[in-house]
Amino acid sequence: MQWPQDALRRPQAQNKRQIGHIIITIPSRRNDGRALSTTKKYLAMKKTIKYHDRAEWLAQRQQGIGASEVGTILGLNPFETPYRLWRRKKGLDTPQPENEAMLMGHLLEDAVAQRFAIATGVHIIKSTTDDFTVYNTERPYMRVSPDRYYWPKGVRKNDANKCVLECKTTALPVDVYSVPKHWFCQIMYQLGVCEYQYGSLAWIYLGHREFGMLPVEFDKEFFEYMVGQVDEFWQRYIVGDEEPVAYTS
Repeated sequence: MQWPQDALRRPQAQNKRQIGHIIITIPSRRNDGRALSTTKKYLAMKKTIKYHDRAEWLAQRQQGIGASEVGTILGLNPFETPYRLWRRKKGLDTPQPENEAMLMGHLLEDAVAQRFAIATGVHIIKSTTDDFTVYNTERPYMRVSPDRYYWPKGVRKNDANKCVLECKTTALPVDVYSVPKHWFCQIMYQLGVCEYQYGSLAWIYLGHREFGMLPVEFDKEFFEYMVGQVDEFWQRYIVGDEEPVAYTS
C-alpha cells in the first residue's frame, strides 16, 4: 500500500490547512461573535505519566483537554458540541462510562497497529501499548494519550525519531483524501504536546475489513491556533466558570 504523494499538500492561504482534499479553515471570529484568542509562545516542555491500570487512566481525563476533545472545541466534531464538552468537564452531566464500542476500539488498537506495521515496516514500540499520558508542564491541562509510538524503518531508535500513531476502527468507510476533520485535529494535537514531527493515522473499516492509513507532518501554525482555542476554553469556561454558548453540532 502506498501513501498518497499529495496527502500533506497545503494551500497558500495562511488561514487554511489541508490534509488530502479536506480544507480546515481557521475562522476570523468565534461562534459567539468574539474575536479569536491569541496565545503566548508555546513552550515545549513535556512529561509522561504511566498508570497502574486503565481505571486510573480514565479518572485523569477530567484534569485537562485531551486530543479527542480538541476537534469539539474547534467545532469540528459532529458528535459533540463545546457546550456539551463543558458540561462534562464541569461535572454537570454524569460521566459517560466506557461503553462496548469504546472498549472494543481500545482492544482493536493493537490490530490496527500491527496492520500498520505490516504495511509500512515500522517498528511499533511495545512499551507504548500500556495506557499513558503526556502533558505540557506549562499548560498541564494539555494532555494526550497516544495509541502507540513507532520508529520508521531505517532510523536510529531514539526519542527524536519517535512518531505518533493514532489507531481508529470505524463502521463507516473512510476515504484517504477525506478523513474526518476531528481525527486530523487529534493527531496534530498529539504531535505538538509530545513534541514529535511526524505521525500517522491508521484505521480499519470494520464493515468491509478494509485498512487505510495517512501520514501526518506537524504543522506549527495550526497547532498554535489549537493551543489558543484550548487556552481560552480552559481558562474562560473551566477555570472562569463561564457558560459557553449552546448550539447544535
